[in-house]
Amino acid sequence: MTNKPYNGWYNYETWVVKLWMDNDEGSDAYWRDQAEECVKVDGREGAVRSLEDLIKEQHEEAACEKMGSSTCGVFNDLMTAALSEVNWREIAQHLVDEAADALISEGVEIEA
Repeated sequence: MTNKPYNGWYNYETWVVKLWMDNDEGSDAYWRDQAEECVKVDGREGAVRSLEDLIKEQHEEAACEKMGSSTCGVFNDLMTAALSEVNWREIAQHLVDEAADALISEGVEIEA
């Protein structure tokens, strides 16, 4: 993973994934709900790990679906390379921090 900061994020790949996650109202709501649920179940620290795995898994699965049944070829190789550059933890941390702050402001106690 190459750290080449872009618009305040770890790199371009991380920024563009987060941009697309936020760009659609349904996707944005889904990921906010997932982050909140992870915080409630796993506490703040555990939520980052859980959400990181979930975000990465779902995006990798979506890439495979978009690429079709072909497991080789230039486009698959490029997609795999781009996804390997995403800092999934940074995205998860951002979502968890927002969810935890929202829960705390609502008076919900959460684990560290």
